[in-house]
Order: sequence, then structure tokens, then C-alpha cells
Amino acid sequence: TITGTKADNVSVPASSRGQFKTDRIKSIELRKHRRKIVNLLALLLVLSGLIAFLVMNFVSTPKVALAQLGVNTPQTQDYQKSISDYFGAHPFERFSFLLNEAGLQTAVMDDHSEIESIDIVRNWYGGSSIFNLYFRTPILVWKTDVKKYYVDANGTTFDYNYFAEPTLEVTDQSGITLEQNEVVASASFIRFLGQIVTAINGYSY
Repeated sequence: TITGTKADNVSVPASSRGQFKTDRIKSIELRKHRRKIVNLLALLLVLSGLIAFLVMNFVSTPKVALAQLGVNTPQTQDYQKSISDYFGAHPFERFSFLLNEAGLQTAVMDDHSEIESIDIVRNWYGGSSIFNLYFRTPILVWKTDVKKYYVDANGTTFDYNYFAEPTLEVTDQSGITLEQNEVVASASFIRFLGQIVTAINGYSY
């Protein structure tokens, strides 16, 4: 059975489903078809843009940069490993817009006490983020029978010195065996020494 009509002035039931269709019905169907294609292309474009944005802001291998000119050469792969370990525990933070900078800095600085801060430069238009490392500047050396520590102006102790060796040295002759990153003197005393040295260095005659 052939249904439908090509005449615009003749009305038949379910004309849009007939074999014969008027020019008006064909035009309506064509507009619907075009609208579907445009909507599909727009959706594909949005999805492509979203995927490109995620790829460009994904940190696969951390890029570590030394923001200061120092005397010694640190093993940057050790810092890269600490950052990678943090991302391993927080995989979603590999996307730079989800990164908890304070949490990452705390984790890396717990592994490497010589780091004072990390400046994260995010590249929103492609490429990976860059992690600029800033190191603590030592003002004195604290020596025990088995280990040597460095102390900065805030009294913070650390093991690795990126800069020149301090001229001031404190020798601990208590004979007490220290654990890793532990000192005999109290933190307040260490801080006091650091502040005294800073004040002396800043005094102009």
C-alpha cells in the first residue's frame, strides 16, 4: 500500500510516514536531520576540547628545575621520585587544576628537609607543569661525633647543603647518639643561634 501525498493542499493521516511526502514535510525533516548533525558535531567538538585540556594539564613525568644558583649539584631524580610518589598516592592530582600544592610541598619537604619551598608553574596551554625548587640557606654547621647538620636562619636543620659551606660551626660534644634528623639542643636554642648569626651578618659597621 502506498500512502501519502505530494500535494500541500491535501491532508492525509500520518503524512510524515507515507511514501509520498510534500515539499513542506521534506523541508521539516531536512531541518531536523541538519539539527541532529550540528548537535552531534558540537558534542564531538566539546568532547575533543575537554580531552585536549585534560591531556595538556596531565603531569606524567614531573619536571624539576633548580630556581637558585648553588655550589653543589643535587640529584634531581630524587626530588622527581618524591613528587611521583605523591602523585601515586593522589592520582587525580596529576591534573594540574586538581593539584593540592600545599599537600605536595609538605610531602616532598618531609622527604627532603633541605627544600624550603616549591614554586609550581602550571602550563595551561600544553606541556607539563614545572616544579621550581628553592633550598634552605645554611648559616651554621652543627656537628656531632657521627653526623653533620646544617641550620638555616629559622633554626631548621637539614642534611644536604646546596650552597657554600657556612663559616660558623657548632661542635656537639655531648656524646649522645642521634637519630636521623635529630639534634641534642632544643629547637628554640637552634633557632636562637640562627637568629644571632643572621643579626650579626646583617649588622653594618
